[in-house]
Amino acid sequence: MRNAFGELAAWLDGRKDRILELPEPLRGAAKDAVYQAEQAAKRIRDGIEPLTDPEYAADASATVDLLFF
Repeated sequence: MRNAFGELAAWLDGRKDRILELPEPLRGAAKDAVYQAEQAAKRIRDGIEPLTDPEYAADASATVDLLFF
């Protein structure tokens, strides 16, 4: 999963580099779109990353067990 987010970050960086190639009237919207995509990717990564931590997964499993006890 981390690799996918690394690839996404690299792709977004490439989009930032190409913004200057756009006509001036489109650059602001393009910058906003890339920024919003970066923020969305960060939120998704921050939500998924704890799930890869074995300690977090064990705590979550114990919590679910208690809920259905």
